Amino acid sequence: MTRAFALALLLAAPAAAADPPHLAAFPGDIKPLLAAYCGKCHNPAEQEGGVDFASVTDAAAAAGKGKLWKRAAGRLRDGDMPPAEARQPTAAEKAKLLAW
Repeated sequence: MTRAFALALLLAAPAAAADPPHLAAFPGDIKPLLAAYCGKCHNPAEQEGGVDFASVTDAAAAAGKGKLWKRAAGRLRDGDMPPAEARQPTAAEKAKLLAW
C-alpha cells in the first residue's frame, strides 16, 4: 500500500463514519416532534400499533428503523396520524417530518 493511498483512507474514514445529514437531524429536529405529537400513544407503556418512538434515542437507533419511518410517513401523509382528536403538527412541522 502506498503512503498516498493510506493517507487517503485515513482522511476518508471520518467522513464515512459520520451520520448522513438526515440522521444527524434526528436528535435536534425529529425526535422532539415525535415526542410532542406521537409520544402519548407510541411510548414504552402504550406502544400503539407496536410502535415505541421513545426507544429511538439517537441517530444510530434511527438508522436501523427504515421500515418504521416509511410506515410512519405514510400514516402522516395520509392524515391517519396523529389521530384527529390529538394535537396536530403545524404544516411546517409535518413537512419537516415527511422530508426527513
